[in-house]
Amino acid sequence: MKYRVFIEQSAVEAIAGVRGKKRQKLKDFVRLLEENPYDEGDFHEFDDTGRKTFSKIVADHAVSYFADHAVKEVKIFEVVKADE
Repeated sequence: MKYRVFIEQSAVEAIAGVRGKKRQKLKDFVRLLEENPYDEGDFHEFDDTGRKTFSKIVADHAVSYFADHAVKEVKIFEVVKADE
């Protein structure tokens, strides 16, 4: 079953600001998370609540997210240039 993906407004705006093939790669990664919410990205951290979050480098951007398997959702909370 597909997971629903929710994206913070700031992350939506960051993706909207990317052009061309890089933007398409970011959009493809969001779709991939629907099908594969278990992707553990390139590295992980723990947020202030102790939840494990993941970041994946996609088209020169770090996409940060976590999966809530109980409700079958993935939440993307940040998209920034990877060198920032």
